[in-house]
Amino acid sequence: MAYLSANPKTDAILTLGPISAYPTIETLNENGMAGDIYFGTFDSGTETVKDINAGIINWEIDQQPFLQVYLLVVVLTNYDRYGVIP
Repeated sequence: MAYLSANPKTDAILTLGPISAYPTIETLNENGMAGDIYFGTFDSGTETVKDINAGIINWEIDQQPFLQVYLLVVVLTNYDRYGVIP
């Protein structure tokens, strides 16, 4: 809130997930800036999906951490079993 008050010309915000997106959404609502600032975030959450529909968040990327780790396990298994790396 202090940053946005000191820098009123801020036109975009990027947060790294719901933990930082939720307080940012509250701040934008309190300042009356919700929907006026271009806002992107990562990792879906219940509130962030609602705020996309409300026009507060412009985009959100769900990273699928399970699939990212799964790919690593497959690569390491193939390296261990067959000695191949993609």
